[in-house]
Amino acid sequence: MSKTWVDILEFPSIIVLTGRRRYGKTVCGFYLLSQIKRMYPEIECYAKGLPEEKKHLLPDYIGYLSPDEKDLPDDSAIFLDESAMFYYARDFGMDVNKAMSILLSVSGQKNQLLIFATHYLRKLDIDIVTDLDMLAFKMPGLMHKHFERREIRPIVKKVYSEFMKLPGKAEEKKKYTYVMSNDFEGFVTNPLPDFWSSELSNAFSGVRVDDILEIRKGKRKGVMSKVWEKYTGGPDA
Repeated sequence: MSKTWVDILEFPSIIVLTGRRRYGKTVCGFYLLSQIKRMYPEIECYAKGLPEEKKHLLPDYIGYLSPDEKDLPDDSAIFLDESAMFYYARDFGMDVNKAMSILLSVSGQKNQLLIFATHYLRKLDIDIVTDLDMLAFKMPGLMHKHFERREIRPIVKKVYSEFMKLPGKAEEKKKYTYVMSNDFEGFVTNPLPDFWSSELSNAFSGVRVDDILEIRKGKRKGVMSKVWEKYTGGPDA
């Protein structure tokens, strides 16, 4: 019997969505929030990092968290789209990355389900990759098996092969996600969430690079470096 997301989702947990550009990672992330809300009505759902001028595109049950929000709410499910923009691997040691590392460590105790989406795992802070409970692939590109993190390349090669076995053209395979978790490995599918729109699909169009760079450097007021200070006693502790 085939599995569905409802069968394999665990709460709390850390999920990383990866794969080819424009092949459904964002759709899947928002779909998962819709399913989590249905499965756990008491859990609050949020999208973090979405440009503020696009938050009106979210349904009432998905709250908005700014990319420089200093903490993540307890008892929540949070989708962090385009995660590598904010938690970039080459920025390891920056306050934003340090703060997320702390949050990952206590996310289970805080009863959180975190969903990160990125094209390449090698662009994402290593602490996120090593802490994941579920690795979920949208269809990888041909280059993924050559340019991903070295330890991930054999997995990508296998996943790419599994996608090639699916019937239909590449466009028809967008609904599929290949999942690897502690208790399941295989394909699941997801439809578009009922609030989906082309505007939400392109939510980061027009985003200013300077804003992202300032967040990475920890310069914006209220940036997550305050979480680091809270737990360590100071920014340089």
